[in-house]
Amino acid sequence: IKTDTDFMRRRMVGEFWDKNAATRDALIAASSAVGAKDLTTVESELVQFVQDYFDLSEPIYLAGNSIHQDRKFIERAWPKLDQMLSYRMLDVSAWKIIFEHYGVKFTKPEQHRATSDIIGSIGELKYYLKRVKLPKSKDGVANAESKTGKD
Repeated sequence: IKTDTDFMRRRMVGEFWDKNAATRDALIAASSAVGAKDLTTVESELVQFVQDYFDLSEPIYLAGNSIHQDRKFIERAWPKLDQMLSYRMLDVSAWKIIFEHYGVKFTKPEQHRATSDIIGSIGELKYYLKRVKLPKSKDGVANAESKTGKD
């Protein structure tokens, strides 16, 4: 996403970014590169993606790690996308907290690029779900569907 580089430099400070300077510098460079897209274009592409790949009669959940700031950004910058999302979210970080309390740890690569973060969060959730025993339905298949059918 096209972003003012001075703004990014002011925001990307502190211990985390000091340890990940190469990632910070790559993100700053990408935000001003030829072909970087503005917020409106990205929102239009995301809305089209949702329309193409999701059943709009079903709730669409924002999911990932530590996604509350992401949701705030979506609410502010992408109102059309925000209207398509359920108020409910699936924050994988909550699973991490619970499982780490019991000594179960998942190590996800910290590349801080959208695609790798998405793939890592999916892998992490699968890792945790393998450790959860779901009740079996009459046909012997694990049943994770809501009994009420409500969102």
